[in-house]
Amino acid sequence: MSDPKSILNENYNKPINIISVELKGLEYTHPVVIQEDIQSILSSHTLEHLLENTRLTSLKLAKLGIIEDIQIQLDHSDKGALVILHVKEKKRLKAQAKTDYFDNTISMVVSLTLTLFRLSLVF
Repeated sequence: MSDPKSILNENYNKPINIISVELKGLEYTHPVVIQEDIQSILSSHTLEHLLENTRLTSLKLAKLGIIEDIQIQLDHSDKGALVILHVKEKKRLKAQAKTDYFDNTISMVVSLTLTLFRLSLVF
């Protein structure tokens, strides 16, 4: 039985058929937001292109600022390759409260941060 590294090397430049790209772990983000970024994976024609396009896609998703972690899983069947992207989204809402006491005066500061992609709104 061959080890995975030799299988990878043997098939690196051979044609490949991508049958689907699955995205798992999205809870808050609508898939349409990142659909364009994963299209390059579907257009891959060799294992070399698939690996490169998957790497580039994971970098694009990380740059959006909404994804905390991306794990890539490649699987295969008789019909072709299946790519599964397991994502963990960042928390979108962060609240903080702070109180100070100085000279018999109490002050309270409350901040609420809502993160949308790379844009942060502070109220």
